[in-house]
Formats: sequence, structure tokens, C-alpha cells
Amino acid sequence: MKVISLGWGVQSWTLAAMAALGEIEADVAIHADTTWEKSATYDFARQWQPWLENHGLRVAVVGGDNPPVVPRRGGENAYPGAHQHAKRRATAPAMHKSLENPADPPLVVGGT
Repeated sequence: MKVISLGWGVQSWTLAAMAALGEIEADVAIHADTTWEKSATYDFARQWQPWLENHGLRVAVVGGDNPPVVPRRGGENAYPGAHQHAKRRATAPAMHKSLENPADPPLVVGGT
């Protein structure tokens, strides 16, 4: 079984569409729903998940119904175990910057 991760961003959506069109091999796309996505992301997913499935790529969604967040001081939510100042990021470990000072600008690979 060949599986791809589907976060509904540009890169994972492209891979999912390529799989649905038979350009790459994948049997299933897994979306781990953190419930933290923007509403536009969920709208996009609702629009395109049926298209993926109608083209032979099964989409499995895990999470969502089971809230993955825990209350934090001030009434905000945080991922369990998350640093209180960290924001959600998806960067390779070799390219990450310390989140000790959240005011630091993000690292831009290949940019200035």
C-alpha cells in the first residue's frame, strides 16, 4: 500500500492530484485533522475530496472529532506539549530556527 500525507496545502494537494490522475502511485491520502486549519482549508477539502475519491484516491481523515487541543492560561488553546510561545510550523529539522524568541523572524531558505 502506498500512502501520501495530505495537509491540503499546495505541495500535498499537488501530490494527491497527481496520484488521482495516475501520474504517481498512491492508494490512500491521509489527512491528520488538527482542527486548527483555516476555514478556507476546510472549504477546499470539502470541494476537492470527492474529486480525489472519484478519481480512485481514497482520502482517510483522522482526528477532527476528537479535540486535539488542551486549555491553556488565558483561555487559548495549545497542542499538548507545545511550547507556550511556539506557533504551528512545518519545517525540516535542519532548517528550523529556535522558537525561544518568538519575535525572531522566520528563517527563509534560499531567500534574503
